[in-house]
Amino acid sequence: MILPTSETAPPTIHANSHASMLSDPSSVSTSALTLAAIQYRTEGEEGGSLLDAWVSALVEPVPFGADGETEKDVEFQENIVRILYTFATSCNGAFSAVQKYSL
Repeated sequence: MILPTSETAPPTIHANSHASMLSDPSSVSTSALTLAAIQYRTEGEEGGSLLDAWVSALVEPVPFGADGETEKDVEFQENIVRILYTFATSCNGAFSAVQKYSL
């Protein structure tokens, strides 16, 4: 039996190092956690999920500006569309029937 020496032993990979991320790219994926947070609903409380809020903000924009003179923020809407696109395509997120109808 040959014991490894410092020259022949594989390098140690620490869990919080960049090397661990390179050796196991899935270890840094936050998609599952993000998906759960986006769809999370608190039982017994009014309101919906973050996803519901984004859909609502997109289809029923709230007027803004000093006197509410501007009807919609185009850049904000584009960002929501990008988020929803990523949610649906990259995270395989599903919209509820109500969300689909609203969109």
